[in-house]
Amino acid sequence: MKPGKYVHPVHGVWPLIGLLGVVCAKFYFANMPRAFLICPSRFLFGIRCPGCGSGGALLALTEFRFLDAIIANPLFVIGGLALCLWGAVAALGYSIGKPLPIWATTEKKKAILRYSIIAALLLTWIYELYIYPIVT
Repeated sequence: MKPGKYVHPVHGVWPLIGLLGVVCAKFYFANMPRAFLICPSRFLFGIRCPGCGSGGALLALTEFRFLDAIIANPLFVIGGLALCLWGAVAALGYSIGKPLPIWATTEKKKAILRYSIIAALLLTWIYELYIYPIVT
């Protein structure tokens, strides 16, 4: 195996960090006032950002309400699940001697990845504005 051509095995910790985050949120959110879950963008400017609803989604995940979590912020839930799944596959592949190759090695692939992330953020923002329209 050539170094730099494969996903580093440290990426296998993402599923553990995600699980630890949900477990910690279960105990942390229980003692926290709901007013602190308001997004600073929404509080200061009255506009929802692509991350709005992430706290509510995390709270719903701690109570195993998956549909409510997806409704609160689909990018947070689906993106977090994809990141955890990718980390688990990377760790498994590395442990059996078949590490994942790095995908974004060319400028074209890096551009595809970059524009895909931008599109996901824009779609989430449009969803947020559609579900919760700006009220003046």
